[in-house]
Amino acid sequence: MTTSLRVQVARLRASRLARDAALLFVLNLISRALGFLGSLYAARCLGPVKLGISGVVQAAAQQAGLLYNGGLDPIGVRRIASDPAHAMAVTGAVTRFRMVGAVLLAIGWAGVVLLVDPPGGRAVWLLGIPLLLGTALNLTYVFQALERLPLQNAIASGGALLSALAYLLLFRPGAFLGADLVVLGGATAVVAMVSWIAYRRVTGHWPLVGGHWALARELLRESWRYWLLTGVVFLYASYQVPFVAYFLGARAAGWYRAAVTLAAALELLYNSVNSLLLPRLVRWHGVGLAYMWERQRELLRLFLVVGVLVTVAVVLIAPPLLQRLLGPEFGPAIVVFQVLAGARAVAFWGQIFAWGLAASKQDGAYLLASSLGMVCSIPLNLAAVGRWGVLGVAGVSLVSECVVNGGCFVLMRRHVARSSRAAAPSP
Repeated sequence: MTTSLRVQVARLRASRLARDAALLFVLNLISRALGFLGSLYAARCLGPVKLGISGVVQAAAQQAGLLYNGGLDPIGVRRIASDPAHAMAVTGAVTRFRMVGAVLLAIGWAGVVLLVDPPGGRAVWLLGIPLLLGTALNLTYVFQALERLPLQNAIASGGALLSALAYLLLFRPGAFLGADLVVLGGATAVVAMVSWIAYRRVTGHWPLVGGHWALARELLRESWRYWLLTGVVFLYASYQVPFVAYFLGARAAGWYRAAVTLAAALELLYNSVNSLLLPRLVRWHGVGLAYMWERQRELLRLFLVVGVLVTVAVVLIAPPLLQRLLGPEFGPAIVVFQVLAGARAVAFWGQIFAWGLAASKQDGAYLLASSLGMVCSIPLNLAAVGRWGVLGVAGVSLVSECVVNGGCFVLMRRHVARSSRAAAPSP
């Protein structure tokens, strides 16, 4: 076992995956530390009620953005990683489709807000439009496929620094409703603009150059399962803030959003590695399914150690630190954050096998595993919210992640076993 471990460590140290992951970890650590402090200060300045209302707007914008998402990110990564010469055509087709969809959706969003006057007022809901448009300009999947993700993460780190500075320098206690959405919208626009410039420097073209509507339709025929998957994932992983707001009020939604924001910092640290996995798994799968499965099991052993250490540290450090930084108004958010930290660790482990299903084109299996999480999440949340409040909703998130990622592992192992039996010579 010692010899095997030494071989694995030596291979890991020599690999580009490890070097890129280390660089991403450092970049994410810096940006998340700054973002963490900035988010805590912003939450304290806004208070739970305002933070909850703007959280509902942010979640609604994310949900609306699913309408033009197309599920195209994993398909784009798969196409470009298998043949980088396709990068310009795929990027042009995806960007064009998403920009048209985002503009149409933004017009509809503005019309509904002006007609309905939603809770919190029209002004704060109109601040969701920049978030809608900014998401359509995202090019992370291209840098991921080209294994240039450290560049994209450096840009994202700059955006996090910009947001943190805006919070720390401009916010004061009693900040106006929607102030955090102004900062998020501005940072999103800056990150998108710099990402487009970086893409041009890497490829020699702007994102809208190349591609055509016929290619977009072809990609959508392949990506429809992932398009459906984005909605399924929202229904087990991202709808909790508006759910809590509806059943428990804006203050409880503010507690839950504060906990989700803190857990997102952990998720981005884990993504230092996970965001690199899909293109690498595509290449491993090209060598052979058995080879990819062996590499996945090696990664799981390493990920388990990292996830357990991070989660234990968070559970121990969070209460005294967050009590001081957030203040007594956010006391219930601390325990919720500890539970969500466990959920993020489970997602970190399971992503090895979720991306493995994507790399081996088991798209239906990936959709099935995520659908199981949705089937568990909604009824369990309805049962838990009245009895245990925000802590019950956080517990359901942990259970849902276990179901989804456990399902990905089981389905990946079943696919490997079936392929092995099919390849075995008949007696």
